Amino acid sequence: MSLSLNEKSNATCMWQALLWSEGIRNDRDGIDGLFGNDTYQASRVFQDWNGLTVDGVVGKGTFAEAGKRLTYVSGSTARGKELTLKYESGVRNISLIRDSQGRYKFRDANSGWRVAGYDYLTCP
Repeated sequence: MSLSLNEKSNATCMWQALLWSEGIRNDRDGIDGLFGNDTYQASRVFQDWNGLTVDGVVGKGTFAEAGKRLTYVSGSTARGKELTLKYESGVRNISLIRDSQGRYKFRDANSGWRVAGYDYLTCP
């Protein structure tokens, strides 16, 4: 994700929620799925804090670093089974689900579950 790639998506919403969890974004209501300048700058802060290349692009390396904060809560770790996870940043924790198809789900601002994906925007 970046300013020009997948800039409007539920995956961006999930990333913004992780940045909020980290304390980099302060406004939970600002999670809108639009990868604008605020999300770009917050992504750069996350990358800087974690010793990554600071380019504001949320690619495999940035997601892998965020993935280090996922902890098991419940469910089966077997492929094709649902798994509940917690993203633990040390500031705020958020719940995530990896569904039986391997897709991640996160809670939107209204506490509804949304599937993270690049081809649609339904999270605000």
